[in-house]
Amino acid sequence: MSSVAISITENDLFKVLGDVIASLVDWPVLRAQSGVVLPDGDCILLAGLEDAPLAPADENYLEHGDVRVTRIKQSRKWTARIACRGAEGHDCAVRLSVAFGSASIYRKFQDSGMDISPLFADAAAFPAIPIEEAPAPAQWSFSLILQYNPYIEIPQESASTLAMGLINVDAKFPYGG
Repeated sequence: MSSVAISITENDLFKVLGDVIASLVDWPVLRAQSGVVLPDGDCILLAGLEDAPLAPADENYLEHGDVRVTRIKQSRKWTARIACRGAEGHDCAVRLSVAFGSASIYRKFQDSGMDISPLFADAAAFPAIPIEEAPAPAQWSFSLILQYNPYIEIPQESASTLAMGLINVDAKFPYGG
């Protein structure tokens, strides 16, 4: 059985978000995952936190030439944590948080060609650190909620021609009995 692909993947979300951030600041942008070696100095870490539906799925029947599909599309919200690590982490996090509320950032997402747009960015925050631990380096972060509208297409089989015939009603079922 072949698998059904989704139009916007998690990798697409990280790529578009990383590209938009890289257009605003000149810090390295990395996807936060275990095993990633962090660079010395300033960097921005991206982590996915939640993916949830915003609306019920919508189904449409489409024809692409001889191929017929059911397209199932759903508006979803994806929450990402953006952490700015470094001596200027606060300024970077505030700058990005403010930028994600602007129309020009919305256009940057649209320019990506993907059906992704920013919905909300919260305030930058510094995580609480026990007094005995030294903050090295400083890390300010905020959450960003993006809307994306992925779809899947499920191939549909249909009869393109039908053959009519007569069936003997006196036949026994199951056959041969």
